[in-house]
Amino acid sequence: MAKKKVENYVLNESNVVKLRNGYVGAVGSFNEKNKNPWIVFKAYMSTIDKYDEKLKSKGKSENSKNYDIVAVYDGSSIDNVKDIFKAKFNVEELPLLWKGND
Repeated sequence: MAKKKVENYVLNESNVVKLRNGYVGAVGSFNEKNKNPWIVFKAYMSTIDKYDEKLKSKGKSENSKNYDIVAVYDGSSIDNVKDIFKAKFNVEELPLLWKGND
């Protein structure tokens, strides 16, 4: 299972993340050998190595702050991952696992 340690927390495939800009994504990986898992959003995907230990975007532009991960939720109860991309989906109804310090 792909994991990344984040201040006493391990990000894994059953997690749902929320970005500062409000986008919601699902964490996944291709297989257990994958050392670089990814986050899938409705319109794009990103590898976890584009984030630092505090889940801040490593981007250099001012706009990159919008892509900081601000919260991680337990998505293990979600039957269909496509549901998180629907407008009516409320990520705050999931159990909160980690919240970033702004």
